[in-house]
Amino acid sequence: MVKKAQLFFDLKQFDQALDLLDKAMVLDSQDMQIYLLRADIRVWLGQYQKAINAILEAIEIFHDASNKTDLYLELADIYEEWEKYEKVFEALTATLHYDPSNEEALNRIWFCVELSEAYDESIDFHKKFLDDNPYSYLAWFNLGHAYVGKGLKADAVDAFEFVIAINESYEYAYKDCADVLLSMEEYDRAIDFYKTALSKTKPYKELYVKLGDAYNAKENYQKARYYYRKASNVDPYYDIAYNKLGLTYLIEDRAESAIPFLTKAVELNKENSNYTVDLAVA
Repeated sequence: MVKKAQLFFDLKQFDQALDLLDKAMVLDSQDMQIYLLRADIRVWLGQYQKAINAILEAIEIFHDASNKTDLYLELADIYEEWEKYEKVFEALTATLHYDPSNEEALNRIWFCVELSEAYDESIDFHKKFLDDNPYSYLAWFNLGHAYVGKGLKADAVDAFEFVIAINESYEYAYKDCADVLLSMEEYDRAIDFYKTALSKTKPYKELYVKLGDAYNAKENYQKARYYYRKASNVDPYYDIAYNKLGLTYLIEDRAESAIPFLTKAVELNKENSNYTVDLAVA
């Protein structure tokens, strides 16, 4: 019956699917797939509260930690679809209560915290979580982002450095730590972290631009241009790199050298009025 209900769901015959699930429930209320499939159908119909109720009912029935983990992750999915990000945070933290090493939950928390701006809640949760799980690098990473959200930059840097101490290969921590250091005008440290990030991952255009920005802030325009060119080599249609490249020449009063790059940026993105203004100034 459950398999047949799944087929009806795939065929978008929702009433037939729900009827079969009701019958299957009478035969075996301990089949978790019934609750999950019912929730999926309700989500598809836009009936989010009914989908939530189906999962909450299952949570009351299934007590195994593995089942609880799966159900709370499903609950997080539904709340995310519903765009109730505070509830996503609650569901993901509940998941970690049953499975503290669950990487999916830890990876998703920072995203919903950013959207809900629940930085205080995230800081409180992760501090307590880290008391019991001090080597969870993802928890330190989430804590760092929560500190960034609150403008506590020095605390964020400390948290990201804990990430690196625990997991030296986690390249995102180097890049995000560098971003904070750049905003704190600690340019040399930021450059070191950006370069380490480059050594840990496949080079990508945004990272090259960040490095260029750090050198630009240090007024080392030649070095800044080197990395902006690197970004444009990775993506020849990356308008941001061409604009920034041109601006370094403009700062040095080398307008003739600036114009070709500023023109290229305008050609690639005609909708950006700032590019047009920069070209007009040159």
